[in-house]
Amino acid sequence: MPRWFFIAHLVLLAALAQGCVYYNKFYNAKKRFKEAHHQRLLSEADPDNRVLTNAYLDYYLSAIRKASIVLDLHPNSKWVDDSLLLIGQSYYWRGEHREARVKFNELLDNFPDSDLRTEALYWKGLSLWGNDDISAAREILSFVSESENRFFAAQSILALADLEQSQGNHDDAERTYLGLVDKIKDDELETRLWKGLGDTYFAKSELKNALNAYRKVLQSKPDDVTSYSTQIRIGAVLELSDDLEEALSTYKRLERSKRFRLYQPKVQLLIANLYRLRGDIDGALEAYSEIIKRNPRTETSAEAYYQIALIEHQVRRNNEKALELFATARKERHTSDVAVKAREMETTLFQLDKFKKRGEKKTKRGTAALFNVAEIYLFSLGEVDSALTTYERVLTRADSSSVPKALYGMGLIYADSLRNEEKATELFERLVQDYPITPYAVDARLRIGADRSDDVLAAARYLEAEALKAEGASPQDVITILRQVTEEYPNSLYAPKALFALGWAYENDLGDLDTANTHYMRLTDDYPMTEFAEVSADKLKQIKKELRDRNTKRKPKPKAKTPKKKDPPPPTADAAFAEELPKPKPTKPEPQVNAVPIRKAPRADGPLEASEVEQLPLLVHAPPSPAAEEIGEEDVSPNVMVRFLVGIDGRVKKVVVVEGADVLQEQAVDVAFQYLFEPGIHKGKPCEVWMEFPITFLSPEQGGSEPE
Repeated sequence: MPRWFFIAHLVLLAALAQGCVYYNKFYNAKKRFKEAHHQRLLSEADPDNRVLTNAYLDYYLSAIRKASIVLDLHPNSKWVDDSLLLIGQSYYWRGEHREARVKFNELLDNFPDSDLRTEALYWKGLSLWGNDDISAAREILSFVSESENRFFAAQSILALADLEQSQGNHDDAERTYLGLVDKIKDDELETRLWKGLGDTYFAKSELKNALNAYRKVLQSKPDDVTSYSTQIRIGAVLELSDDLEEALSTYKRLERSKRFRLYQPKVQLLIANLYRLRGDIDGALEAYSEIIKRNPRTETSAEAYYQIALIEHQVRRNNEKALELFATARKERHTSDVAVKAREMETTLFQLDKFKKRGEKKTKRGTAALFNVAEIYLFSLGEVDSALTTYERVLTRADSSSVPKALYGMGLIYADSLRNEEKATELFERLVQDYPITPYAVDARLRIGADRSDDVLAAARYLEAEALKAEGASPQDVITILRQVTEEYPNSLYAPKALFALGWAYENDLGDLDTANTHYMRLTDDYPMTEFAEVSADKLKQIKKELRDRNTKRKPKPKAKTPKKKDPPPPTADAAFAEELPKPKPTKPEPQVNAVPIRKAPRADGPLEASEVEQLPLLVHAPPSPAAEEIGEEDVSPNVMVRFLVGIDGRVKKVVVVEGADVLQEQAVDVAFQYLFEPGIHKGKPCEVWMEFPITFLSPEQGGSEPE
């Protein structure tokens, strides 16, 4: 054999071997990609299974690493464009759409003659969609849909239909899907077509059409995973159609099928849930118990415990037992999603029980607790009837300031949850008529389209007053218009605003604090539910303090007397004016000292100060120390200083908060009214006396009690 011939054969064999090395590395990446694809389909059929989800994500990452070896070590091999496509697809299925688009662009930019360009464009369009670049995604997918590659042209049309469905454009999606019927011969694409059409009908609540489309999916020879997920969807459609018997038959066929043994526990859960839906509580409990027995320490058994807990709460109204079962569900599989929602239910029921107990007290705090109860029922538990019942309890209470909020809450439930527009309108009209100047009435007017001409007229006059003030007009001219708004349009939204502006004008423009005080007080009395009432309450405190300080400054200062050298006369019988006798004259003269100030004689009429009466009121009854959770939850002082007027009957007639934490002031006033005294005495007769007294709060742990 000639030597040159032998060398040529060696070179050829080396080249073939090198090609095999390139392909083997790409083959390993492709094999891992197929394994990832299989795991992803399993995960899509069981989306709550984190093990399956993590598995396919790891497989795709492994495929990326293996394909990257081809790019790094063999950049000139013929498998580079294949590797780029595979890496891009792997990134896409991992949800890393930006990285995916980079790889597809590398293929399109560097391989102008590659036969993978159409496929790369298709996947680039999907990646743009995944990145929420909808406009660019439509453009690329539309371009591919017109290509000569019929397979990817059909794929792109289906992708465009899927995209429109995801954007809520269900009619456009439906037309696109229907346009492909009888045009697709590929089984895989036909399965995708009918599934997409079924999902579109389902989103449009066209349940009969959805059912027919899903049954077409089963006729298109789908893979096992798609077949299983479609039959689950069929069962859901039948449940929504109230065909519970047919839904049960569908689930039981799945349970018996050996093809779907992997999903049997999930199917058994659906069967147990259906028993509950049919009202067969005993059958549901038996089915859940069997699931727990067969699948201990799994997400399925945790879900079964969770459903049993719901039965205890919703059907048997045994929250104590429900809390125990939610805790069991959480511990059964503490890393599962079920554990998270079980923990949330534990917290919700604990809060519900706390507020229900507090709501038994017919106090303002008790009424506020009832609103918490209603909101928990409505928003956290979805129990509309219980929320309505709680709002109705609020209506029976004497505290009328809470009625508007309760009426509004009931109206929202009837309008948005129960779809009972007639009842909702009735409640909103009652709210607008009886409580027109509340924030709740504002939205109620919009919902029922109530006439708001008064608001328009009042707004015009109020804006006129604002314009005059801005131009520097006389305060009296502005006040005249503002007073007209409050008197002629008392039920308009601008009445409380004008009343506040009146108080402000008298306080700041005219310096008439007494008249300002009158307007602010009227605002808090007539429009207590408005935002201006809260500000006015602060204004009243501020004015009261200013008036007190002003009166103090006006009082003449007592003059100091030099003690006389002779002995003072003996004390008079009037104890209010008695003075302490000085010591006998010493042998040595003492230094001169200031005398006792002369006391001002008490007023002859009206309430007296504590320092002005002969005998202070004597305490007869004191309520127990009040409780306040805020003492433990917030850094607040437990003492609230109050000033109250004790009447001639010994009862507290008025209470004013002098200082103390805002969160405690309302309750402190309630407590102060519960004190009882023997009346103060002046000139031998009972009299009204102003006193100051601290109300001391305790935390519930310290034994405090809520005011009655």
